[in-house]
Amino acid sequence: MDDSRYTVPSFKTSFFWFIFLGLVFLTFLMIGASLSPGWQGVLVPSFVFWLFFLLPVVIHFVKKGERAEIGDEGISIYQKGKVVQLVWGEIVKIGFQVVMAKRMGVYEAFPYLSIKLAAPSLSKIDILKSSKEFGFIQKFSDLTGYMGQDKLDFYIGMQYAKENDSQQLIHLLSSRSVYIKSLSPLIKTDDKLEYERVVKENFKSGKF
Repeated sequence: MDDSRYTVPSFKTSFFWFIFLGLVFLTFLMIGASLSPGWQGVLVPSFVFWLFFLLPVVIHFVKKGERAEIGDEGISIYQKGKVVQLVWGEIVKIGFQVVMAKRMGVYEAFPYLSIKLAAPSLSKIDILKSSKEFGFIQKFSDLTGYMGQDKLDFYIGMQYAKENDSQQLIHLLSSRSVYIKSLSPLIKTDDKLEYERVVKENFKSGKF
């Protein structure tokens, strides 16, 4: 990979080949169980495990091409055959930001690369579809109900970026005048006191 270009993946299947080979093994096991009367007792549980292994394989191939590439010329976002290219001149602000919301009664935090675009360039991101909450692509409108001083236009999920790539990316962005070192976290709450409490408990200076 070019040292000046970094890829942010949208999804990563851990132990992909282990999962794939498990799927193949279970397929043969199910075929054998269906043909051998003495093995039919393992057919149903084998099918359940087969579905369990199948899902991440399907997601892997569906999301394989979905990514963001960041380099000296700007940012390219690939999603379902569509490409959005943003040159640095179209970007007003960029920085890393934490987005938090409750899951099962506990706050979870996810890192994002947050971007504010020049007004004429906002229409470019209209062709991109937002992901589910905490997904790869988020837009300003997806963060309704979140509190925070810095709510920008466009968010790229950093959940699956390697830590060493993230450090190199910070180095690349630091050379840009539009880079903001710290952005206030976004927290899903409409209670200002709750927001301040969560920030105090999780962030030293109220910034990421």
